[in-house]
Amino acid sequence: MRQTLEDAVRSEDLDTDVALPHERPFWQDYLATVARDLPRRVLHSAATMAMYILSPVLGGLPENLQERLHDRVPEYPIGLAFVSSLAAKTALYIYAGWAIGSSYGTPEDAAASAFFGGCAAFMEIIVRNGMKDDFYRDRAACGEPLMWMAGQAYMTGERQYHRVARYHRDMVRLTEQRRGGK
Repeated sequence: MRQTLEDAVRSEDLDTDVALPHERPFWQDYLATVARDLPRRVLHSAATMAMYILSPVLGGLPENLQERLHDRVPEYPIGLAFVSSLAAKTALYIYAGWAIGSSYGTPEDAAASAFFGGCAAFMEIIVRNGMKDDFYRDRAACGEPLMWMAGQAYMTGERQYHRVARYHRDMVRLTEQRRGGK
C-alpha cells in the first residue's frame, strides 16, 4: 500500500502543469468600465449644459409645458428658466428700443426708445408674474406670447396624436377579438 502511494506521488500525472485561468489586471477592467460609462455621463452633462443655455428660451413656454419638461428631466430649473427668460426679454426689449431709436439718428431718440423698450419689458414682467400665480388654474399661462402660441400648437398636436394612438389600439383590440371569435 505504501509503495503504491509513493508511486502515485512520483507519477508523471501529478507533474503535469495545470493551466490556471489567467486573470486580467484590474486597470484593464477599470478602463473598460470607464469606457462603458463615460459616453452616458458626457451626454448627460451636455444635455444639462444645453438645458441651462436654452433656459431663457424654454422659460417662455407655458407653465404646464415647463412642468411636464421638469417631470421628464428633473434637473430642469423651472424658476431659473422663468427668471432668465424675463432677463433676456428685458435686455432684448431695451436693445430693440435703442436700435430703433438710433436709426432716427439722434442719441436722444435712442435713449427715449430704449426707455420705452424697458417700460414694455417691465409691463411683460408684471403680466407674466401675475399669470404665474394661482389665478389661472389651467396653468397654460405665464408664457410669453409667441412661445405660448407655439406651446398651444404643440399641445394640440399631442392631443391629436393620443387620439390617433387610442384609435389604433382600439382597432387592434377589435381585430384580435374578431380573429379570436372565428
